[in-house]
Amino acid sequence: MGATCSPRKRLPQSLPVTADTAFDAWYVYQCAARHGDIAAVPLNQHGHPIYERDADGVPLCPSGLRMHRTYQFDHTNGYRAQRFRCPLLFPLPTIQTCDHAQFVKGKVYVKDVNWEHGGQMRVTLGSPWPALPRHLHPAYRE
Repeated sequence: MGATCSPRKRLPQSLPVTADTAFDAWYVYQCAARHGDIAAVPLNQHGHPIYERDADGVPLCPSGLRMHRTYQFDHTNGYRAQRFRCPLLFPLPTIQTCDHAQFVKGKVYVKDVNWEHGGQMRVTLGSPWPALPRHLHPAYRE
């Protein structure tokens, strides 16, 4: 086998990965992305809701507004994360209101997104907004 791409999983170097949802983890995709390959694994949200993204991968809030990028940090799960905040409150508060529960409570809605290449591949592969449409993507060619 090739280089270890994760302390938990050992995958061959430079090899596309096709697996079932049991292997849906950002570090499986990271290994493939690091070598310019693809990991085609069905997305398993583990009961979490799927949120929409803009064409460049920036998340949209539950009201459909493009969220505001604030800062990056090292997530406790081992990846580089990008924090996004409510666009009605950042970078400056607006006069617009929203009926989302967090906004009504006076709390800021935030979304911490896995910003690693593998983390982005995990949620964009096969979606309507990746850089390459699914029908043209090499992982889905027959």
